[in-house]
Amino acid sequence: MSRCIYCLDPLVPKKAGESPKNPSLEHVVPWSLGGSNACATEEACCECNGKLGETVDSNCINQSIVSTYRHEFGIVGHGGTIPDIVLNVRSLDTNEPGLITIPYNGDISIEHKPVVIRQPKRNSEQILVAGSRKQVRNIMEGIEAKARKRGDRVTDTAGEEIDIDTAIASAIAEISTQYRIDWDYEMPPIWRELVKVAFGFGHLTLGWRWTESQRAEAMRRVARGIGDWRELEALIEGIRPEIRSILPPAENGRTTDHLICLMVLEKPIIVVSLFGSQLLSIAVRLDVDTDMLIEGLVETGRQMVTIDPRTRRSKWVGTQELVAYFETNRRTDS
Repeated sequence: MSRCIYCLDPLVPKKAGESPKNPSLEHVVPWSLGGSNACATEEACCECNGKLGETVDSNCINQSIVSTYRHEFGIVGHGGTIPDIVLNVRSLDTNEPGLITIPYNGDISIEHKPVVIRQPKRNSEQILVAGSRKQVRNIMEGIEAKARKRGDRVTDTAGEEIDIDTAIASAIAEISTQYRIDWDYEMPPIWRELVKVAFGFGHLTLGWRWTESQRAEAMRRVARGIGDWRELEALIEGIRPEIRSILPPAENGRTTDHLICLMVLEKPIIVVSLFGSQLLSIAVRLDVDTDMLIEGLVETGRQMVTIDPRTRRSKWVGTQELVAYFETNRRTDS
């Protein structure tokens, strides 16, 4: 009976009825990051697939640096859309905070957060409201409504009953033309996603003998969002930018394709590099014994894959092809 690679619970065939344990298509690289059906498994239950999509995948995909790649490559998610990039900004002209929204198609917009300053007086309160005309109107209408309920009056600086339209029309408009953008993002959610990619790839290349073993447990915990920061840190190590140059190239030599490769160096690692970005590239330490490694690679015949995030086309490289490539390059370098 098939099982889920994440929870290891038996999968319930769809013909047996609807169940959280029904098998579902799990992309090794998430669909919203340009994943491919040719690099996926159906050995993941609906429950785990949905939960990890809402947690591990979402926490990575929502990072601003990742959103920029979705825009650059035009990658739609399961909903068929590309989300806006929303960043904090601050005006260099007025020092007011705000938000900049960058849609995939459309005009960039900046909206300042409204500011309300209250200054108590002896028998009254002076209120300063700043923001867009719409924001100021909404705030002033709210202040006026609350004042009426209390039986109070809202007046202008001359003591006259305030007219909101007149007050807004006569207000001094401050125009900002220069902004500082705060490009904030967190790396741990991105690293966890890359470990999850490595775990899925490990299953496709080494098979169930590795996936169900205790040796896979550390990577599975991190992939499921269970492992803490120390467990995540124990699995990853940095890789040099030139790592892609020593591996077989993607179709047409593209360096922006996703690349995942199981490499046997002093210790086995799985290299994960998305979009050719150094920020989205790590080596994941692979716990596997020699027999398990050889048996898995011989059985599956797959050791590396590249995926074009634009077209989602995949190119698999087998063990024999990879060895031959290294041998040819070694002779050429000699």
